[in-house]
Amino acid sequence: MDGDPITPTAPVAGDVVEIVERLSSTRVTAVVESVRDGRYALRFERATTIPDEARVRWFDGDTAWQALSHIERIDETRVSCRLAPAGDWEPAAVRRSLRAAVDNSPMLVRIVSSSVLAKTRRLHVVCLDISASGCRSSWSATPPRVGDAVDVAWDVGDWNAGDDPAWIPAQVARVISRPFGARQVGFKFDMANAAQAAHIRAWHQAWLQEHRCRSVHARQT
Repeated sequence: MDGDPITPTAPVAGDVVEIVERLSSTRVTAVVESVRDGRYALRFERATTIPDEARVRWFDGDTAWQALSHIERIDETRVSCRLAPAGDWEPAAVRRSLRAAVDNSPMLVRIVSSSVLAKTRRLHVVCLDISASGCRSSWSATPPRVGDAVDVAWDVGDWNAGDDPAWIPAQVARVISRPFGARQVGFKFDMANAAQAAHIRAWHQAWLQEHRCRSVHARQT
């Protein structure tokens, strides 16, 4: 960061961070439970396996920063880590927003263009997490293909009665096979206007806040 006059702020208790594996780039969301003498206690929503060394990523305003960290397990849902010295912090190579875990929230997908699924077909799936740029879902039926165009909606309403939901245009970014035939489908949002961007931002921030509240509650019980 030589020559950079901006010094990023380190994460503090209550912040949401990501742990990014160095080899696979797999990202896991955690909440900073406490900070003491430069050591961070991080809590996950569920049991998680984390390597001994990984990058911790956080946002200072709109800028993503990351620092290498040595990690020690406390229990199945908590780890302790110490960030690299502040001089070694670096802007994240890819400026992507934090993923917010979603409690198996129902999501409606409408097929716009696909080589395997009928156009206008609507499918109920389960949303697993969301960021400002995309979301990930659990998919039990025949999945779409990478590159297919879809519309997604979370506030589905009573669409059978003609109450059309607030659709967000998206594209299939990845399809991941899981054990026992299940799949996960990742979507990249293709926002067409400011209203759609605001809708995504509000839903994403709501789940980040829910994540923080649960961490605070877990510390108090």
